[in-house]
Amino acid sequence: SPVVTGNTNWGTIVPGATATACTATFTTAFPTFGSCVITNDSMSVVNAMTVAGNPGGATGNESLGFTVSMTGLAGDVLHYQCGGY
Repeated sequence: SPVVTGNTNWGTIVPGATATACTATFTTAFPTFGSCVITNDSMSVVNAMTVAGNPGGATGNESLGFTVSMTGLAGDVLHYQCGGY
């Protein structure tokens, strides 16, 4: 399972040894809208990384967190920074 270090605004995720996806769920949602920037220390030019929001306010945003999917995500380190209102 992933190891998440941080909070709603910023943090680091280590997905795990066999991961192809991981989810970060915030304990406190942004009330209306949240937006996150996610980077990968080992970004691949072959495998695309996709991010899906876990909406808590408006549909399709990251107010409650996000799910990152990518073939070959195992062993990577993800960094995120989020803001909202």
